[in-house]
Amino acid sequence: MSVYELAILGSPTEKERAVFAATIGEMIADFGLSVGTEVLLHDGQSALKRDPRNAFAAVYFGGAKEVDVDVANELKAASLPVIPTVDHSGDFADAIPPSLQFANGLRRRSDDTALTELSGAALECIGLLRAQRRVFVSYRRTESRAAALQLHDLLGSRGFDVFLDTHDIRPGEPFQDVLWHRLVDSDVVVMLDTPSYFASRWTRQEIGRARAKEIQVIRVIWPEHTPNRLMDMAESVYLDSQELLGPDGPIVDVTADSIVLRVERLRSMSIAARYMSITGKLRADVEKIGAAVEAVGAHRQLPYGC
Repeated sequence: MSVYELAILGSPTEKERAVFAATIGEMIADFGLSVGTEVLLHDGQSALKRDPRNAFAAVYFGGAKEVDVDVANELKAASLPVIPTVDHSGDFADAIPPSLQFANGLRRRSDDTALTELSGAALECIGLLRAQRRVFVSYRRTESRAAALQLHDLLGSRGFDVFLDTHDIRPGEPFQDVLWHRLVDSDVVVMLDTPSYFASRWTRQEIGRARAKEIQVIRVIWPEHTPNRLMDMAESVYLDSQELLGPDGPIVDVTADSIVLRVERLRSMSIAARYMSITGKLRADVEKIGAAVEAVGAHRQLPYGC
């Protein structure tokens, strides 16, 4: 029984089509869903045969020829989200049909070969990922301040709502209350694992609460530092001395960019863990009264900009 539907429109290459479908499949697998059953992928005209009860979004790959414009226009007329996208060197004015240029498009990055960012945007539109892309940076100011500032700015430029204690707590606000609230509402914690990270009571509490709330953690480990084994299950990035431009950062650009892409993927896993926890409890409670759950999903349409 399908619950969600996506459409691939426009002029993707066969490789782009296959990569997008594969990445969508990997990301929805975190939710216990699969392509072809709970999530349908349409091409071209088949998008017009969608089930109107299901959450739906389309991705329009711009190209030299205008393909599937009639389908995209019909979807737009029905107030369904259509995401225009071009490659890293593409021009929206040339590659996207005029009728779709009203919408905020997504320029694919050359380093995002898995189309992770585009897949995440599509899943946001059908309600599987929330639009607020919240990340919490956990670090020790004495050891990794420059790297923390760098990742704050880089993640922010990629559309994330990033919490950094020195930037995001206003004067007069209760510091610890705001910090804990933002932490538990985050999708991913970026942990800058420096030699004395666990010597601080505050950072120990931050990472402990993140794990208790099933928030995914990406651990960025400083060169020549032996990390605490308590975090061995976390996604880890080991820096070497050439990747750190100073004792406290910043991190070289190519490595920082790769960390951002891994945050995007972990975000899906973090939300999925919470989703499965909630739906698992719901299913158990329903089965206790002799009933059954056939599907859990968002039976609604979201406007573009979701």
